[in-house]
Order: sequence, then C-alpha cells, then structure tokens
Amino acid sequence: MRRVGASIAMMMLATPVLAGVLPFDGAYGNVDGCHLYMTGDFRSDDVFLLTPDTFTSYGTGCDFEELLSSNSVMLTIKAACSSEGEEGSTADRVTVINHGEAGYGIRFEGLEEWGPYAACPVTELDDGGVHV
Repeated sequence: MRRVGASIAMMMLATPVLAGVLPFDGAYGNVDGCHLYMTGDFRSDDVFLLTPDTFTSYGTGCDFEELLSSNSVMLTIKAACSSEGEEGSTADRVTVINHGEAGYGIRFEGLEEWGPYAACPVTELDDGGVHV
C-alpha cells in the first residue's frame, strides 16, 4: 500500500506542468512533506506538500493547471488529481487558502480544509547551492 502512495507522490513531483500556477515561490508542507521536497525521499505516509504547481499527500496528488480566481485569501485552481486506488486523474477544482504567516491550506470540494502548512525551510546543499 505504501508503494502506491510513494508512486503517486513521485509521479506528481516529476510531471512537467505550467510553472507558477500559484503566486508564491518555494514549498509549504508538514515535516515529512518538506523532507520529500528537499530530498526526494518519501520517508513516511504522513506527507503533505504544496508547491506553486502541485499538491502531494500519501494518497492524493494534484497537478495544478490554471488559476481560475483569486483574492487576498482564497485561490481557486483547476487541477488534475489522482487518488490512491483509482485509475487515471480527474478534473477537480481545489481551493488554496492563504493563512498569512501560518502558511497555506488546501480544500477539495466536499471536504474539510487540510492545513495550514508552513513554508518549508531554506537549506544549504552540500554542493554550495541553496534549496528552497
């Protein structure tokens, strides 16, 4: 079961999509989500990761296709989402909620909000580069 979740997460991270659908840089997530973002290592089932182009959790992954509407707090996005146990992806509308310094949350139609997730820390890489 864990392999399926890892496969979904890696597919979402590797899928090329339009850059910068959401108006922020970097990534937001929980500890394991930020670890996945910085290392590519899916170390647990407790992964929540939001980037300007994707959302990844253990059982759900979305590629953001288009920003449909926005205001200072809510962003509505057209997304192609996949869920564990289902074939293919579905066209969904998701809402990303700006919680200011607390980060961003995400809400799928008919479900409660997940998050908010804080900004992933900026770290220095072994090669001297910086990873956000």
